[in-house]
Amino acid sequence: MNRTRIHRATADRLIKELLARVNGVNDSVDYLHRVSEVWVFGSYLSKRTRLGDVDLWIKLDLAVDDEELKAYCTDLADMGFSWNRFDEAREILHVLRNKNSCLHIWVSPRYGAKRNY
Repeated sequence: MNRTRIHRATADRLIKELLARVNGVNDSVDYLHRVSEVWVFGSYLSKRTRLGDVDLWIKLDLAVDDEELKAYCTDLADMGFSWNRFDEAREILHVLRNKNSCLHIWVSPRYGAKRNY
């Protein structure tokens, strides 16, 4: 866990950069999920000038319907691969976090994920 406190300006910059990465994920054809919501919570909502971290909650939704997903999975299986929504969600969270220990990202509970991927 990161014990270094960050300035509010740094937190603002981290959120702005994260939102740019959200747009990148949502514009990418490499993912079947899209980030539909981003919420900030925790100490960022206070008036403090120094924060311990930035807590964010995101919601991931499938960007394809059931038939498109079935076709995609069938195509992958024909090539000897498989697709797992949990693996893709974890990968998206890694991209969004961008190796920054000050960002604690929680994902919608339906994925059973916790934080800090």
